[in-house]
Amino acid sequence: MMGMGEPLYTFSIARTLFAGAVAGFIASWYVTLLLVASEYEIGFPIGTFYTVIGEILGFRSADALYTGFVLHIITSTIVGASSSLLLVTILRRWRLRGKVCILCSYRAAGVGLIIGFLVWLVLFLPVTFLIVEPSLAFRSATDVSMLYSVPVSVNALLSMVWVITVSALPYHLGYGATLGYLMSKLVKRIAIVDTNNI
Repeated sequence: MMGMGEPLYTFSIARTLFAGAVAGFIASWYVTLLLVASEYEIGFPIGTFYTVIGEILGFRSADALYTGFVLHIITSTIVGASSSLLLVTILRRWRLRGKVCILCSYRAAGVGLIIGFLVWLVLFLPVTFLIVEPSLAFRSATDVSMLYSVPVSVNALLSMVWVITVSALPYHLGYGATLGYLMSKLVKRIAIVDTNNI
């Protein structure tokens, strides 16, 4: 039972989905920055990850890069929207000292970590090992074309699959934590407060 003076939050499904999509879209840029930094550190051309995804779909060069990039943003946005209802439901039931923790940013980030791990486990791993790696191994060409006409050896990419897979875990955890944190902030805007219960 809600305590005296504690507002009762209700949520519109449409508003929650929209807030999740916005949070997912913003969080996707966090991952993009990490990917760019990783590619620079490894020595791959900037945009290698996105270009590989685009080339698997049949695009080449700049078209492949932009296609891979857009797909990544769309996927992150959809994940944000689809996980928003779960996130809000968990936070509404999570109580601290008798109060609902729907606005607790650090707890929302904690739930987001779990979501990020599940995305890595359920989405990233299957795509990497069932689609990307076999597609690269099947290529007859020795190189994957990159933006700015900088080639990268398919063998070099294949040799980095496990390194990329392991390094992708903290990226996804960061995505999830960012998603949860942003959702906790957006909740204030999507929540409908029953003023009669304040």
